[in-house]
Amino acid sequence: MPGPGTDIRAWQGRVRDIEAMGYGAVSISDHLIGGWSMDPWVRMTAAVLATSQLRVVTLVLANDYRHPAFVHRAIAELDLISNGRVELGLGTGWWRDEYAALGITLDPPAVRVERLAEAIAVVKALFAEGPVERAGTHFQVRGLVGAPPATQRPWPPILVGGGAPAMLELAGREADIAGIFPPRGPDGLVRPEALEPDRMAERVAKIVAAAGGAGRPPGTPRLQLSLLAWELDTREGRSVGHSSVGGELATLGRTRDLVGVLVGDIDDACARLEAWRTDHGISEIHVGADARAFAPIVERLGGR
Repeated sequence: MPGPGTDIRAWQGRVRDIEAMGYGAVSISDHLIGGWSMDPWVRMTAAVLATSQLRVVTLVLANDYRHPAFVHRAIAELDLISNGRVELGLGTGWWRDEYAALGITLDPPAVRVERLAEAIAVVKALFAEGPVERAGTHFQVRGLVGAPPATQRPWPPILVGGGAPAMLELAGREADIAGIFPPRGPDGLVRPEALEPDRMAERVAKIVAAAGGAGRPPGTPRLQLSLLAWELDTREGRSVGHSSVGGELATLGRTRDLVGVLVGDIDDACARLEAWRTDHGISEIHVGADARAFAPIVERLGGR
């Protein structure tokens, strides 16, 4: 994900570089503090206009910040502009400091998940034909007709991102893509034990069980994992790193088979990614920062 910047042309150049490196998608975050104040819709529009093949996804929109009718309209417009290259990533919203900055109440998790489920239902209904009538606990829509019609049918792929059981189950029931984000502690870091293989297996099992209970076909939703930590020895002989995991990265990566941690050379990283696909069904990886450093892995595994 390219970082924010005031020079939109330079930012678009970075997005074009990501496309040229073979990545399948670029993601846009949804924050107002912490140095990541990019408007998702504006940046998504800039990204799709600068590229021809790259998919563009919100990872993820904070549901509490917008009425789903406006979310539907924006993503439908972008789907037309991009000729079907957008994906709608949704989450509940979680950053306490951001809620405080906006003067919005941070409701308990169960309430936020319930509200997100209602929002997804509204978005999907607006992609169907005819006027929408919904009187939910959190959102009301009265006689609204969704427009414009999207290029992708029945709607642009919907990603639901989270790590708590209720979010994983919601993703299993409703999402086209389940974005797995292991829960963070108060310091914003993920504890290493949350990335143990058996914990990942439990998360995937919740998604699969919820999907089966909803009568969805096998393989739905697709599973996407966000890397929490990585440090690679590249072919240029230098090491680059990124970490959201508490603990010494080199020790964690080399001595424990944590799902979401890559440490080593390109061969090591590719082997571990392929093992995650075999063991857990993970078919998509969100890299985060420094796309160029991770590009050798994309080159090696692209299309596989």
